Amino acid sequence: MNPTKHNAFSAIILLIYGCIVITGIMHHELWGDELHSWNIAKGSENISLLFQNIRYEGHPPFWYLCLFTITRFTHDLDSLKILQACFTIGTAVIILYRSPFSNLQKVLILCGYYFVFEYAVLARNYMPAIFFASCIAAIHITHIRRNAAIYFLLLFLLSNVHLAGLLLAISMHAYWCYEKINSGKKNVVSLLPGFLIFLPSLYFIFPPLDSQLNLQFWMERWNPAQLYLFVTVVVKALFPFPDPANLHWWNTNLFLDDNSFLFRIISFTLCIFLLGAIIYSLRKSRAALVILIVNLALTGLLSLVFPLNSARYVGFIFIGYLFAAWIAMNKGSQVNRTLFQIILLLQIPAAAFAFSSELHQKFSTAEKVVETPGLIKPSAFVATDYWTLNNLSAYMDSSFYTIELDRKTSFLLWNSEMRAAIHFDYGKGLISLLEKNKMQPFYFFSMKNPEQAADLQLNVQGKYICTGSKRLSNSPLALY
Repeated sequence: MNPTKHNAFSAIILLIYGCIVITGIMHHELWGDELHSWNIAKGSENISLLFQNIRYEGHPPFWYLCLFTITRFTHDLDSLKILQACFTIGTAVIILYRSPFSNLQKVLILCGYYFVFEYAVLARNYMPAIFFASCIAAIHITHIRRNAAIYFLLLFLLSNVHLAGLLLAISMHAYWCYEKINSGKKNVVSLLPGFLIFLPSLYFIFPPLDSQLNLQFWMERWNPAQLYLFVTVVVKALFPFPDPANLHWWNTNLFLDDNSFLFRIISFTLCIFLLGAIIYSLRKSRAALVILIVNLALTGLLSLVFPLNSARYVGFIFIGYLFAAWIAMNKGSQVNRTLFQIILLLQIPAAAFAFSSELHQKFSTAEKVVETPGLIKPSAFVATDYWTLNNLSAYMDSSFYTIELDRKTSFLLWNSEMRAAIHFDYGKGLISLLEKNKMQPFYFFSMKNPEQAADLQLNVQGKYICTGSKRLSNSPLALY
């Protein structure tokens, strides 16, 4: 295809893809994880406090710095969606105009689950990592050889977006080192200092001692079943097929959720087939195999400690494979077209199902809290519980009295406060709240539904507003 026709084709695909992604983002109801990051950035008064607060997150700072910058100018949650759309469409531009894939392969990539839903629509720190990895892959042939500073800058940014981005950055740098050694220009010792670039990311990823999500937290919950987890990680990553019969379909997998012996055999067989397919497809490019195998090994080691149950974590196995194929094609190596396209095709059914569900179903009724201020008397006391605060603070742009913490706050930290919330006696807390407000009306927001509230003896003296925490079928906001 000549350049003019190629550019026209790319422009049409970009337009269609942009419309799909923007539609998905517009219909997407922001989830707790998205709002949690937003609230921390919004509630941190300066950069120093932001860095202190995100030490409990287990994430590097790039995404929070983006949110911090935005929230200095606006607290409109639509700006979070705009930021996500910019990274998603920016990544699509690089794939369409700078990648070596065929036109069919580009379309299949952009139609896949991770590029239509999981990393495209959810406003988290995953697509920025893919964006920076795309930049590294795109400039490999030209600029990296002339200016290593560009490469190391992009590598630094990639490693400071997310833990999965760090693993991918290490994998890509391992490939770079392999190339240098293989060409005889460097020895192993001279390349080791290059890995120092990952130290800032590691500092933020490893939480402080008082974090409730530290290494000890995960080790105490370790069990032998996690040895099998890598099998599920590979299948989830390369064949994301949600259970359509499950209303709560997100993070489900039709081949993995049934623990019967038959389905264990099926999942194990799928794992072997998928691993064999991606390795065999890159067999003619040892350099690309370095990226793939290092990324797989690091993800496998991580899965032994941190249970990678979510699609957003395991998806970087697919992303690592995608960039390994990208690098192989950049170097002129052959990639088995049939196997590569089969792996891409396996992503599409999940993409269609997830996108359709996103348009027609709600994960909760959390956004309806914006309708409640007119129902609340100006002088009334307003309280909430720990897990509802993120929704209230984000949508109503205010701080709230939280019963577990016994104070007003606008964001949550996974420190000792989280331990207090986990072990909090909900019933006693509500009774105490009632006793404190005997002489005045008050309103209480909660994730618990009205039936649960009744069981906890919440009487009609207070107004109970249930925001919901699970996917509900056309469930309205409950106001009592």
